[in-house]
Amino acid sequence: MSGEYVGALAMSETGAGSDVVSMRLRADKKGDRYILNGTKMWITNGPDADVLVVYAKTDPDAGPHGITAFLIEKGMKGFSTAQKLDKLG
Repeated sequence: MSGEYVGALAMSETGAGSDVVSMRLRADKKGDRYILNGTKMWITNGPDADVLVVYAKTDPDAGPHGITAFLIEKGMKGFSTAQKLDKLG
């Protein structure tokens, strides 16, 4: 590993915490791609990440089987991060 890229895991949401079954972020298929709509919170390395693994509901009626992980690269259309918070603990 060269350490050239920083990654992050985006799972937690306001109101759901890390309970992925209760997440609200949706991924809707449009043609050959997915459109993700929603927000994530408390992402370690989020503002510094080059790539993120983002969990979203692709089939809300399927419970835990309707969740998909997406690789999102910094700079992709529609992707943004909030300011970095200096916290410890």
